[in-house]
Amino acid sequence: MNGFVQVAQNVYYLEPPVPEFGGGVTLITGANKFLIDCGAFDYSVSKFIVPALKAMKLDIKDIDYVLFTHCHPENMGGIHRLKQLAPDIKVLSYGYQTERLKNPSYYFTNTWSRFLDYSPPFREIKGVLPNGTVDPESIVFSDLKPIFARGHDADCVCWHHTKSDTIICGDAIQGGGTEETGVAFITSLSYYKNTLLDLIETAPMNLICSRKTYGMDAVIIGRENCQKALEKCLSYIDEYLVFVDKYSRLTSQKKDNLAPEELATAYFNEVTDRKPPAIYGYAMHTFSEFVKKKR
Repeated sequence: MNGFVQVAQNVYYLEPPVPEFGGGVTLITGANKFLIDCGAFDYSVSKFIVPALKAMKLDIKDIDYVLFTHCHPENMGGIHRLKQLAPDIKVLSYGYQTERLKNPSYYFTNTWSRFLDYSPPFREIKGVLPNGTVDPESIVFSDLKPIFARGHDADCVCWHHTKSDTIICGDAIQGGGTEETGVAFITSLSYYKNTLLDLIETAPMNLICSRKTYGMDAVIIGRENCQKALEKCLSYIDEYLVFVDKYSRLTSQKKDNLAPEELATAYFNEVTDRKPPAIYGYAMHTFSEFVKKKR
């Protein structure tokens, strides 16, 4: 069984033991104990998080607060079970997360409304009412500071553990994407690029992401390694731009507009040797951002 692995003082990471678990979970200890994200399903909490905490000599009821990097199902789908097991845990939200936590199923559907025929299967997710919100300028209890991190989605935030100079990113940085997505999943190219540039300027000592991606591990230790990883993320943006520009030139006489479906198919069939994803919607979202840039 996977357990929490120490990344820095008071900072521990639980990697996804199986794909269905969802994103990784970060534990912050100290005067207050935080979980950042909580897996994709009820069983993510019962089967993986609870035993991992017990191995740390902690009970789920010892956790004081839950924070989120963003409210996609694979990162927050376990929240209802978490609150069942530990009703006194306080859920804190940031920015757009407040409304999304109340009705996550609506926002899950809304995210995919542009490409419904190429979307992940819908599933009902029970929401919760947050116990409070985090001020963007504040330090949150155990030396945690939010960093605005839109790009992957509108509600993304990184949590900077200032004492250890560790940034918990969730999916705010995507590397080259996962096997499921095929590419970095971007809903706003400009915001995503700005997030990468902001993190490069911050120059953290450690980075924690939701999961391993193409070209990048989930946990990155050391300032130099973090800078290299963030610059690698930027290089994938350049790779996608070169592909879209080249494909545009090759098809300019027969196409007035580049179709995201056609781009996604061409990328996996003609450009990369990666296995095509089961769902093309992720790549279509990303490449549609590059199409908008060209217009």
